[in-house]
Parts: sequence; structure tokens; C-alpha cells
Amino acid sequence: GEITKTINYHKEIKQGGNLVSTPWCASFVNYCLNMAAYPMPVAKSWARSFTKDKNFKQINAPIYGAIAVYKYNGTEAKKQTQGHVAFVYALDEKSGREIVLGGNQSDSICFRNGTIFESPAVHLKFVGYFVPSAYYQFALKEIESQTQPPKSTQIKLNQLFGIKSSSSGGTR
Repeated sequence: GEITKTINYHKEIKQGGNLVSTPWCASFVNYCLNMAAYPMPVAKSWARSFTKDKNFKQINAPIYGAIAVYKYNGTEAKKQTQGHVAFVYALDEKSGREIVLGGNQSDSICFRNGTIFESPAVHLKFVGYFVPSAYYQFALKEIESQTQPPKSTQIKLNQLFGIKSSSSGGTR
């Protein structure tokens, strides 16, 4: 509700829909890419569009700012094209898994541990990390030098940025 008072990411990237009834994780990521002058995938509202677009390349490790892509574990046709997408921001202090900053995470922009998407209730599976093609060489240097995102927890990050956390680590 707060976000829709100030911005509709679908409209900002020239896609249809509203934040109440249309999934918007990809629109949030694409809005951020657009604001940073990086290209957006052709299918701007699809979370998994980064996996097939020539403007993005897959990398084999999480780096700060990489795009983490998840897919649904269902066999239904609808679920085969859907998923979730967010930016890698940190690594969890305990598990070492990515902590992502994303939109449409508990209906808000917040930090979440990547393992939560793979819980039985969510039914998502991690696909990979992607970066804009123009960022690819830098990403490879970061991986080669073993530069990792900072370590933290989703709770600490949500508190640091004033995001109210629920018990599951999301927000309302």
C-alpha cells in the first residue's frame, strides 16, 4: 500500500498492471536497472526473462548486485514461466546463502534470505545469478578475486533500513 502511493514499477518500465494484482518483482528489478542505465530484458515483467535475454549473462557465484533468479517447482504451464527475481545484497552469516533485496517479497520491498524461497510453502527453486552483459567482465573479476558480498542477516538489514520484519523475515 505504501509503495503504490509513490510509484508503480509496472508503469515506470512501461508495462501494464498494478502492484495490487500483478506480480511485480521483475518490474522492481527492471526499474532499478533502468535507473542505473542498464538495459532491461525484452520480457520486462517476467522474473525468469533474465535467463534467456542476450543482455544478461549467468555467473557462477553471488556478487553484490547480481540478479538472483528463482523458478516455480510446479509442472503447471503457468508455473513453468513464473518465478521470483531480486538483487544479491549480502550473504547470510550462518548459511552463506544470498540475502536478496527485492520487490513483491511479502508485498513489499525488503531483504529476504534466499533459502526462504525454497521452503515447501513457497515452492521456488534457485536458477542462478545473472548480471547485465556490460557488467559481466567486472563480475568475473569479482569472482576471481573471491570478493564476496558483506555478511549479515535479513533481520539486521531490514532493521538497518527501517523495514518492519515479520517472524518469517518478510515485511507487511
